[in-house]
Amino acid sequence: MDDPIVRAKRLMQQTCKRPPPIEQLCEKIGLPSHTFRRRFRKAEGMTPSEYIQKLRQQEVERLLRETDLRVFEIAYDFGFSDESNFSHWFYRRTSQWPTEYRKRHQHTRAR
Repeated sequence: MDDPIVRAKRLMQQTCKRPPPIEQLCEKIGLPSHTFRRRFRKAEGMTPSEYIQKLRQQEVERLLRETDLRVFEIAYDFGFSDESNFSHWFYRRTSQWPTEYRKRHQHTRAR
């Protein structure tokens, strides 16, 4: 049988751009919310919400490095209402603005 935490991580990875509420995720994997949160934290060392934010950040960083998508396009893709909210979210996690991050990591972009 497939481990519920592994299934949850897979679902989180597949939906990191616009993640469903944790309760909806729990329904899909068949665990009560409190049990899932406790088991996830024990297995991963972070809460499900922290894990989702980490996935989102990693995917945003990849898009900034490897694509020519404009910042506002990435922001919209990830469900932000505007580029400013997205840029502040990114800055709080990396201490860099998205455009600054892209410039510093251009050498790693696929051409």
